[in-house]
Amino acid sequence: MAASGPLPAPQRVGSAMLPFGTNPRLQYRMKVILRNIVTDLYFIGPNMWTNDPERAVDFGYPARAVKIATQAQMKDMELIVCFSAVRTGLRLPLATFEPST
Repeated sequence: MAASGPLPAPQRVGSAMLPFGTNPRLQYRMKVILRNIVTDLYFIGPNMWTNDPERAVDFGYPARAVKIATQAQMKDMELIVCFSAVRTGLRLPLATFEPST
């Protein structure tokens, strides 16, 4: 087996670093959804939930999802950020915010 040289350095695209073999011309879709960790259901609207993450509301941005969850006083929630190129999403637990007295 012939020895191969080091892998090329990651490519810089704007301010993002792309790993070797990534095509910088590809568009990766990001989806931001909310999931109740107790019921394992995904948010689709006020008092409406689904067990299908594909049907969940895509908030577009994490800040928008956090704002809705906070305003609706949702408890036991996690924010999931999914990318089209990655099978598993990034799961972030949301703290329960109590109104100050």
